[in-house]
This record gives sequence, structure tokens and C-alpha cells, in this order.
Amino acid sequence: MSQNHHPLYSQICGIVGEKYVKDSLMSRITYSQEMSPNKPVISGVIVRPGSTEEVAEIVKLANRTKCPITLRGGAQSASV
Repeated sequence: MSQNHHPLYSQICGIVGEKYVKDSLMSRITYSQEMSPNKPVISGVIVRPGSTEEVAEIVKLANRTKCPITLRGGAQSASV
């Protein structure tokens, strides 16, 4: 069965490599969970860049395509 990818999936894979891009619903739900009481935000695609250069290229792509970026840290926040 073929998966429908996020519209920017191929371009993001070109920046960071396919190994570091996930857009399946299960991955997106998993990455939306943390200890915080805040409502989860389920992103359209999960990207794990490995360098500041990759981050810069992703931000440029997001700006060109008007695609919002949600940053995620260690997901261990328990603050209110």
C-alpha cells in the first residue's frame, strides 16, 4: 500500500535525507506527546535535522512555501 506523503516530503528528504523525515500518522501522533498539560500539536511532517545548515535550508523552504514550523525540544517539559 502506498502512503500519501506531506507535500514537502521529497524536498525535505533532499535536505536531511529520508532517514530523518517521518510523516506517517503514527509518527506524527507519537511526536506530539509530552509531559506538558498543553494540548498536543500534531505536525504534518517530522524532521530531525543534523546541522545548522540543514535547519537553515528547512527554514528557507518553509518561508518559500508559507509552511509553519513547530519546534520541539526534548519533550520532557512538566511546567505549566
